[in-house]
Formats: sequence, C-alpha cells, structure tokens
Amino acid sequence: METIVINIRNKEKGKLLRSLLKDLPFVEVKETRKKKSKVSNGSFFLSKGIWKDASISLAEIRKQAWQKKD
Repeated sequence: METIVINIRNKEKGKLLRSLLKDLPFVEVKETRKKKSKVSNGSFFLSKGIWKDASISLAEIRKQAWQKKD
C-alpha cells in the first residue's frame, strides 16, 4: 500500500476532493486531525522576570559556568 499526504488550502475544494477520492474503489481515505503542540512558542519567555532582582553580573555567571571540576 502506498501512502500520500495532501495538504489542502481551500476547505470547500478539500471536501470535493475528499468525496471524489472516497468514490474510488482502490483508495482508502483516512482523515487526521492536527495535533496540538505540547510546548507553546511563548513558554520560554514566561520566565523572563525571574532574574530581574538578582545581583549577579554576566561575568560572574560565565565564571561559575565554566569552572573546571577536579
């Protein structure tokens, strides 16, 4: 069996195409729904205020991040 995915921009024309394909005896039409993404695009930026009152400089953060551990 061969699988083909078709993206249809026009909803009305998509209905027409779907009905035509369903009438063909050698075509099996499976409709799928778009899955919602679990991670929203803005979730990273929700944490932007957690460091606003911290008294640490960028140089101190780099120094702590790149310490060699023996």
